[in-house]
Amino acid sequence: MEIDLRTLYSKIQSCTICPKMDNYKVLRNVDSVDANTKVFILSQALAEKQLRFSGVNFFKEDGKVGDTGRLLEKFLNQFGQTIYPPKEIELSTGNVIQSKINLNYNTVYNTEITQCYPGKADSKGDRIPEKEEIQNCIKTGFLYSEISIIKPKLILLMGKISTQTFFEHVLKKPNKLSLTDLINQIIINNKFPEVELYGSKIAYLPIQHASGLNPNFQKMCTNEKLISLIKDYLK
Repeated sequence: MEIDLRTLYSKIQSCTICPKMDNYKVLRNVDSVDANTKVFILSQALAEKQLRFSGVNFFKEDGKVGDTGRLLEKFLNQFGQTIYPPKEIELSTGNVIQSKINLNYNTVYNTEITQCYPGKADSKGDRIPEKEEIQNCIKTGFLYSEISIIKPKLILLMGKISTQTFFEHVLKKPNKLSLTDLINQIIINNKFPEVELYGSKIAYLPIQHASGLNPNFQKMCTNEKLISLIKDYLK
């Protein structure tokens, strides 16, 4: 598994297909991956100052967790998952990322729809990846390779862009529902939808983007029916 991931991460690091993207990024750290993970998170794009400089998702080059990771950790802990790596990671800066504290937790795997940082938007915040950039990244096969190697049981689609892209390119069907409606539909049905990939059925769940400014994320985190459904599925 490690050799396959190392090769894949090297290809991701060297990709420069999209001219508008800031494609600088350090090599992803294979040691931060939990070989026994059941949960695969699909995000929108690289954050400006986390994985790009640390090589570890959700963590900055000073070894500290970023804001998104801090919020996501509270959600994940409720069903036995964590963003913290399975073992301590020493960065090239000399800083250290702590390993998971609860040994019963599994470290989630996280990747992005677009594997580069889009840069700043003209207005406040990061630029949203363009459709062509998303298509370019999907065509490289990076996402499919990661799913094939990790073989997750549950894929969490974080945010609108990730969800829409997954529906369009993986499920190959349209989606007109909002994230809230998709989540509520799953709660009502008391069952996760599944997709067959690489000989296995994999469940998927759209989730709200982890942000302190997103009230829908807070509501999702405290939805006992949803948390119970995830717990039962991952047993």
